[in-house]
Amino acid sequence: MNRVEEGTYGVVYRAKDKRTGETVALKRLKMEKEKEGFPITSLREISSLLKVKHENIVTVREIVVGSNMDKIYLVMDFVEHDLKSLMETMKKPFLLGEVKTLMLQLLRAVAHLHDNWILHRDLKTSNLLLSHKEYTSVVVTLWYRAPELLLQAPQYSFPIDNWSVGCIFGEFVIMRPLFQGKSEIDQLNIMFKELGTPNEKIWPGYSELPLVNKMTFAEFPYNSLHNRIGHKLGKSGFDLINRFLTYCPERRITADEALRHEFFTESPLPVDPALFPTWPAKSEGGQHRKAPSPKAPSGGKQFQRNQLDDSTFASEERHLRELSSDLELFDELIVVFTLQGASFISQSMDLFSKKSNAELASLFECPVCFEYILPPILQCQNGHLVCQSCRKMITTCPTCRVQITTNIRNLQMEKMASGIFFPCKYSVHGCKSQLTYQEKPGHEDSCSHKPYICPCPGTSCKWQGPIDQVMPHLMSQHKSITTLEGEDIVFLATDINLSGAVDWVMIQSCFSHHFMLVLEKQEKYGRQQFYAVVQIIGSEMQAANFIYRLELSGHKRRLIWEATPKSILDGVQTAINTNDCLVFDTTLAQRFSENGNLGINVTICPM
Repeated sequence: MNRVEEGTYGVVYRAKDKRTGETVALKRLKMEKEKEGFPITSLREISSLLKVKHENIVTVREIVVGSNMDKIYLVMDFVEHDLKSLMETMKKPFLLGEVKTLMLQLLRAVAHLHDNWILHRDLKTSNLLLSHKEYTSVVVTLWYRAPELLLQAPQYSFPIDNWSVGCIFGEFVIMRPLFQGKSEIDQLNIMFKELGTPNEKIWPGYSELPLVNKMTFAEFPYNSLHNRIGHKLGKSGFDLINRFLTYCPERRITADEALRHEFFTESPLPVDPALFPTWPAKSEGGQHRKAPSPKAPSGGKQFQRNQLDDSTFASEERHLRELSSDLELFDELIVVFTLQGASFISQSMDLFSKKSNAELASLFECPVCFEYILPPILQCQNGHLVCQSCRKMITTCPTCRVQITTNIRNLQMEKMASGIFFPCKYSVHGCKSQLTYQEKPGHEDSCSHKPYICPCPGTSCKWQGPIDQVMPHLMSQHKSITTLEGEDIVFLATDINLSGAVDWVMIQSCFSHHFMLVLEKQEKYGRQQFYAVVQIIGSEMQAANFIYRLELSGHKRRLIWEATPKSILDGVQTAINTNDCLVFDTTLAQRFSENGNLGINVTICPM
């Protein structure tokens, strides 16, 4: 129909889909300068990564390859306006309610990207597309670049997008960019003048950033931005933009957190998108859109150093990166998403150092139980993860609510897991171990920080603590418990004819371990039953190294039970509920007892 835009590596046209009659944006990639052509493997990667569907993210309908490799097209939804061009022509600024509506839609899109492990890296108003279809589509330029990028931090992650959102937020309000630097140093000076010069107190690690060690910045008083924009936003609005424009990336607000901010629930409320004014689409008249904002950052020296050595992949990556460096409007949105999604998933351990290991590990948290999901990793049809234990109990995805009909393994995430160190599940109790997923189960089974509850049955003791404190607790707080030494002892339960629920407890020490012997009398299945259990004061792994034998004998009769001890973590009741213990009724108890006292021979043997 007409040409909308031309860049170094492609031309965008407004076209009509003959099948549906809809207007679409058609981008033809320029390939004549590429000797090797555009690798088909990269096309497959783009095709898969562009399946991120959201109402506030412009849709890539398909990728079309012509008869020759120089005819490659991206077919996308046509969106009438980019906000940068639109705001340049508006005579009046957006109302605060309209700003809230735009911000909500932007935040929903960014949150969706981050939930799907995609780092945009180039959020700016020229990459925000405003449609008459009642939604805004998100498609880092210097003016929107986070301070950690400007100061040449070797690692960065999702917070750089959230800083850009804060800059866009301010631009919506004052109708011009917040920080308009002419160079990276000028950008930093303007930023520091508005927000105050950072220091170690407000940004831990600031003094270690590469550019900070090379330069001396002027000292400005903290945050004079309120004088410029605070009166237009109100107290909660200024609080929100301050949280976006927080120097320390770890303290910067996330998109999910921002969506829950009180700014969006107080008067004036967000405007219904259907009530937004409309503007004619200039591209329909054959006019080209204005030149876009400057290009996105290429990723920095650290990013370039961390590229994979494989020459084939590097070649494909180079093609993608060259394409992304001049992607305008629709394509900047689409291919930048593709490139950064691929980098984040496939090369995450190359792009991030151990400093961000915790952030990577958090991607593996199960949305149901919040435990880490370890290989084999299962997902729903839309790619959302769930751990194996929870998968057995659910029929719909807890994230997107799609019906789960089969087990789908996520091999890419399994590969990614092999390069991550996961914290011990008992880190909240003081364990500082960082473990591979292969090491994690074994370590946690015997972790010295694992909290054990008091193993004494029939008591209201609320004590809990590490394994090495269990015996001291028993000796000091439960002094009635007898302790016997040796691998072969007699456990004597007195007054077994007492009515009601009764328990008898004794400790047996041998082979450098302590074992708790428990005999419980309780009513089950309408009659009195006795349950005899042996537990090791230790982990399941330690219990697996032993076998115990319980023997009742007398009157020329013998009853024997052999099994592996339980860990005190399992609890006596677990063994009773599963009948995984010596079980006998009152009739047998009377047959083996003398004068109401029952002796049980207990033998502990190593496996």
